[in-house]
Amino acid sequence: IRGSRTEEPPANQREWELAEPLYRELPGFAGADLSRAREFRDLPPQARDVVRAIQDLVERRVGMLSVGPRNDQVILMDGETL
Repeated sequence: IRGSRTEEPPANQREWELAEPLYRELPGFAGADLSRAREFRDLPPQARDVVRAIQDLVERRVGMLSVGPRNDQVILMDGETL
């Protein structure tokens, strides 16, 4: 808003009108079958890049990734080197 970055939503309508979103575009990985991945390194490079970008954005480590609907279709990220 007016050239300043803020982490809080604007307080009034005028500031909402002045606000510009910040976003990052990343390559997609549509069509990739992630359901068999059980470790981070099993994911396609583009998917790993998305996870890293999310971690950077929220300034927190991802603890678990779901790669399908079943209970065993998860990647536990404990101690995983990104």
